[in-house]
Amino acid sequence: MINTVRNVFLNVLYLYIYLVMRFIGSKRLLLKNIDYVIQQNIKGHKNLKSFCDIFSGTTVVAQYFKKRYQIFSNDLLYFSYCLQKSYIELNKEPKFENLNINSDLFGYLNKIETTKKRVSFIKITLREEKIKEDIYLRLMQKK
Repeated sequence: MINTVRNVFLNVLYLYIYLVMRFIGSKRLLLKNIDYVIQQNIKGHKNLKSFCDIFSGTTVVAQYFKKRYQIFSNDLLYFSYCLQKSYIELNKEPKFENLNINSDLFGYLNKIETTKKRVSFIKITLREEKIKEDIYLRLMQKK
């Protein structure tokens, strides 16, 4: 049950960040073009192992190249630093050992009191994200 909730939550979060949230300067739609230009310019240099994503923002470029290169990324904004730590630096699911939650992260989060009539964190997040996803899908159908 926990894995199902976790998967739903991560999928909804993915949809929200990459399909609904639009950031000025996002390079998501240019990834294949960026890859093509890089490949055309590194011919004959097969030993290249590093990729630097300056002005990393939402980290979409760094994530795209992460499987092929060691990534160096930066940005001035703290939200970007958080995304870099989670998407680029981490290579496995964190265990949250210092929280003493016995590996039930969602159970731990659901026990946190919220200001919305004591509804659990996960239920609030999933409901709000579902509404945003529904709005996005309706907008896309109208096009």
